[in-house]
Amino acid sequence: MEETALQKKDITETLLVMAGNMILALGVTVFVLPNDVLTGGLTGIAVALEPVIHIEPTLVINVMTIVLFFVGTAFLGKKFAVKTLLSTVFYPLSLSVFSWIVATQFPENYFVMDKYLATIYGGILMGCGVGLIFRCGASSWGMDIPPLVLHKYTRLPLSTLVMITDALTVMLGIATYGLQAALIGIISVFVSSVAIDKMLTLGAIKSKSCMII
Repeated sequence: MEETALQKKDITETLLVMAGNMILALGVTVFVLPNDVLTGGLTGIAVALEPVIHIEPTLVINVMTIVLFFVGTAFLGKKFAVKTLLSTVFYPLSLSVFSWIVATQFPENYFVMDKYLATIYGGILMGCGVGLIFRCGASSWGMDIPPLVLHKYTRLPLSTLVMITDALTVMLGIATYGLQAALIGIISVFVSSVAIDKMLTLGAIKSKSCMII
């Protein structure tokens, strides 16, 4: 019975990790990349560097995802590696598939919209996707790994560490897109952080402690 329960848990977590990666890739493909939104993670780095290195952001994301997977394995262990391996493969695959669908099935500039709308809705989708993956003890990809390493050694809130890391990433965009674009990117980082926190605490029982002296 116990073995069956563990198998069901493993299957459930696998499906949740896949769903989280699909939600994340959807947010990036539909809202972030078409509107050049500066955001956190590898997506933000890829968007910020595109005007300088002239390499397709999807390619940059996919390559750096694989590199940082090995970094995470070194610091967080084999158990983390097994859970995150699915994301390392499935996220780039989802991103490539969604990018192909957008490029071939929709008119050019179909998803180009007001940058604030793209920032908010993209941030919500990305945060929900990352939060879902974190609930399973895995990483989505790339720049989630530094906050996870810091969380392991400092025990600081994971959503806060993600927000700080992503905010620093957004600052890279000042040189290429200007201050206003970076400030808009901070909104995306904040929205994503709130969404991650909500996903991590989803279903938790609220409680208050009271100390009587």
